[in-house]
Order: sequence, then C-alpha cells, then structure tokens
Amino acid sequence: PAEAPPAPALPVISGGQVVTNPGDEDYNENAGLAIDDDVTTAWYSLEYKTSNFGGFDRLLAYAITLEQPATVSTVYLSTQNTGGNVEIRATDAANPRGGEVLASGPLNGETTMTLSAPVETQNLVILFTDLPTATSDGKFRAHIYDISLS
Repeated sequence: PAEAPPAPALPVISGGQVVTNPGDEDYNENAGLAIDDDVTTAWYSLEYKTSNFGGFDRLLAYAITLEQPATVSTVYLSTQNTGGNVEIRATDAANPRGGEVLASGPLNGETTMTLSAPVETQNLVILFTDLPTATSDGKFRAHIYDISLS
C-alpha cells in the first residue's frame, strides 16, 4: 500500500520583532512578550494622540518567524485594543509593507483574523496601518499579549 503523505507542519512561532522606521524605537526589547504564550505579559508600542500616528509617516509592524515553513490559515491576536486597522502580510521584517495582504481589519480584544486563503510561509507581518485604542486608558497604541497561528 502507498504511504500517506506526511502531515503538514504546524505553524510554530520561533521569533518576533518590532519593525519601525530607521532610528525609531518602539519597545523592541519587549517584542518576545507577544509570543511567550503568557497572556499576563505584553508588547506595546509608543502612544499617539491620534490613530494615524499623530500625522507622522510611521511604520509600525510586528514580524513573525516560524521554526519552519508551515501552512497558516488564521492569526489569533490577544490584545488590549479596539479599532484601528491591521494587515496580515506574507512578507518578512526586511520588507514589512511588501507581500500580499492576506487579511485586514480592526482589533477587538481577542481577535481572530482568517486569511483569504491558507498560505505556506515561514514569515508573516502584522502591519498597523491605523492605531487601535488601548482599552486600559483610551490612548492610541498597539498592545499585544499573545499571538498564535493555526
């Protein structure tokens, strides 16, 4: 009898980093807190007076690296945010605004983003195109407790 093909690799996150404009800092030292499987710790960005980064041309993204290429169909974000807009892109930290937009929409606390079609990848980027509101204090900033993929 023919052997069944191997099961596809499950998406296992091995790294995460904050991507900003050159020279900007956005608490990259805390980037690992968004992927540590602990919903009591979080990465958060700088805060702004408006959702459009105070009118500045800002880049704010969170780049995810997987242990190995895997098929991803959903991105689950545990946040302390509402509103704003994020795009899930098939790209990496070197080109965070590149790649195909696989899903986009606002955040609403516990947010599941279903991709337009499953994608085989080793890298994904969560690009913040409009800052959400932090539910803790009403300020405009990203606040991610945990990221998981399926």
